Amino acid sequence: MSELLRSRQTRQARRSAGRPISDDVPPPLHRTLSEQRQLLNRLVSIRARNTGQTHAYVHAEVRRVNGGPEVARASVTQLQKRIDWLRARIGQ
Repeated sequence: MSELLRSRQTRQARRSAGRPISDDVPPPLHRTLSEQRQLLNRLVSIRARNTGQTHAYVHAEVRRVNGGPEVARASVTQLQKRIDWLRARIGQ
C-alpha cells in the first residue's frame, strides 16, 4: 500500500513540476460574482439606512437607473456599475 502511494505521489510531482507557478491567476468567476453581490448588498444596506427606504426600493432604484437584470442574473460588469453608482451616492 505504501509503495502504491509513493508511486502516485511521484507521478503527481512530475506532472506539477512542468507547470509555471503564477500569482496573477484570476479568481474563479463564481467567487467574483459572490463577492460583488455581497458588496452590492452592503452598499444597498447603507443607502437604505441613510435614506430610510427599504432594501427592495433601493435595489429597484439602482436597477432602474443602471439597467440590467436582477442581482442573481447580473454580470460582474453590471454589478460593478451598480456598485460604482451607489458609492457615488453614499460618498465612499
